[in-house]
Amino acid sequence: ETVAAIGLEDADRILVNQGMWGMYVLDFRTVLGAEFDVATDLLMTLRQRKSERERDRIRDAASIADTVSEEVRSLDAVGMTENELAAEIEYRVRKHGATDKGTTQVQSGPNSAHPPHAYSDRTIEPGDPVIVDLGSRVDGYLSDQSRTVVYEGDPPAGFVDAFETVREAQEAAIDAIEPGVTGAAVDDVARSIIDDAGYEGQFLHVTGHGVGLGIHEPPYLMSGSYMDGGNEIPIEPGMVMTVEPAIYDDEWGIRIEDLVLVTDDGTERLTDSYHGWEPL
Repeated sequence: ETVAAIGLEDADRILVNQGMWGMYVLDFRTVLGAEFDVATDLLMTLRQRKSERERDRIRDAASIADTVSEEVRSLDAVGMTENELAAEIEYRVRKHGATDKGTTQVQSGPNSAHPPHAYSDRTIEPGDPVIVDLGSRVDGYLSDQSRTVVYEGDPPAGFVDAFETVREAQEAAIDAIEPGVTGAAVDDVARSIIDDAGYEGQFLHVTGHGVGLGIHEPPYLMSGSYMDGGNEIPIEPGMVMTVEPAIYDDEWGIRIEDLVLVTDDGTERLTDSYHGWEPL
């Protein structure tokens, strides 16, 4: 009766959410005998362009993250562990009105050289580059940003030059985003600046990714030189994406990440907290 009520009794192919429990999928297959597949490709295509309501939620989430980013930059973080600073970030995100936290990473010193690292019990020391990656969630919609801070002392040799290269690569990539341009082309802009400055092979991930209900969604700013197939989907107004070039040395890393909304003729930067490496 339930199957008939929702009109599935004659379905030959049914698409389900990728997070649907296997036990329910098996029950449906037993009752219906239909072919099952995930709805990810269909739904992601629909989700790539955000409505005005969705954009407003993401703007709110980005504003909270900006506030927390600058508050955290002003803390006396030397002597804190990465875990402690991450907990401080997540507390402040909720304190400022977020429904939930976004992704939180605190990567200090040698840990900042490894992009997948989240946080640990390592103590932040003077001279450490610290990648602070944070965001918030408002009514289901996320924001995402990264800053690299040296809280105290002098940064390592070569750090300042590499930092300015990442800043240049990010600005150029954001300037390159407009309707009709592909994600692959934007990735090439950022990657060529980093490579030409002498850091070839030290930018270890994509230049950016879509953000919405999920923290990593299409479109992806990546090129065929980085990953087979690349991303040749034209960028469209209403898409929201990160731009996050980086350089990872053997002992430290730098990542600067902002969230942008694609407009009819370029971008609206949704996160814009202080970008420098110095504390406030």
